Amino acid sequence: MNAPLEAPQRADASAWLAVAAGTLGALMATLDISIVNSSLPTIQGEIGASGTEGTWIATAYLVAEIVVIPLSGWLVKLLGLRTLLLLAATLFTSFSVLCGFADSLPMMIIGRVGQGFTGGALIPTAMTIIATRLPRWQQPVGNSMFGATVILGPVLGPVLGGWLTENVSWHYAFFINLPVGVALITLLLVAMPYVKPKLELLREADWLGILGMALGLGGLTVVLEEGEREQWLASPEIRWLALTSLVGFIFMAIGQVRARHPVIQLRLLRDRQFGAVVVMAMVVGVALYGTAYVIPQFLSGIADYNSLQSGLIVLLSGVPMILMMPFTPLLMRRVDIRLAVGSGLLMLALSAFLETDLSPLSSGISLSVRNCCVGWAPCWP
Repeated sequence: MNAPLEAPQRADASAWLAVAAGTLGALMATLDISIVNSSLPTIQGEIGASGTEGTWIATAYLVAEIVVIPLSGWLVKLLGLRTLLLLAATLFTSFSVLCGFADSLPMMIIGRVGQGFTGGALIPTAMTIIATRLPRWQQPVGNSMFGATVILGPVLGPVLGGWLTENVSWHYAFFINLPVGVALITLLLVAMPYVKPKLELLREADWLGILGMALGLGGLTVVLEEGEREQWLASPEIRWLALTSLVGFIFMAIGQVRARHPVIQLRLLRDRQFGAVVVMAMVVGVALYGTAYVIPQFLSGIADYNSLQSGLIVLLSGVPMILMMPFTPLLMRRVDIRLAVGSGLLMLALSAFLETDLSPLSSGISLSVRNCCVGWAPCWP
């Protein structure tokens, strides 16, 4: 009882370099979700795609990313964290270069699907690095770094893509990933320890669940993206995709029951605290990513803004985030987490409500105020 207290463990430089690598990878992946949003009209025109076809430039990335994100935990066990991240970073950079050279819609979609599959592995593994390389008392700092990248990526994407489109070329919205990818690979080689792959897990894998998850999430994403445009179930394609998604989810449910180690542990959702966090994260993601996608399309397609102007409007929502993020670790220590999250969700609901009456007559000042409100909300959760 009288022995001196042991000093708390501190993360060393290599741990913080690993965290920096993880957050840089997450930033690169989330940035590319929205970097083409403000440039879509220009890209569509140059590769000869119609407005309907051009939406697949964004949709292809999301479908692939949504499929691979739930698999990232199993892939870490299979390949090891360092090997997985190096593979993902290298392929993501390569597919980005392919998108930059694309001169047709099929070539662009192949590149975007490749970006989605590899970028999806970069986002959740950043949290794995924080949880495994930092002591618990320093994890709020790492979580703030990760939160800043996940939130700012979709916000910075439209303005960066718009600036490059207006001042250089839309091709550089993809080429910009080349130096970032090289820096990320260098950090991973320096800071991440090698872990031997466990290829024997391939024999024990829940392949039915993996197939079901790919069909279910992929089909559902396309249905939600294209359903309204195709008049929902009036379209044969949407009906087939909805059926495919349903069959996929049935396969995944069977895998949950029969597999010894399901690829996704859905039973974790029975935990009230964990389930609530998942629901809240989904709500915040819908509002944040939905706004980052819809607002640039509204500004360029209806309000007659160019790519850079629409990107700057979206960027305004990032200003409050930048101001608040340094204070997030302090808030997590001093403020009841329920109060902080509840306040953030209320602000997010209010900001979304303010955008429900947008029209072609909405002024730039009105849009600026609304987007600033959007920016304050996600800082709290």
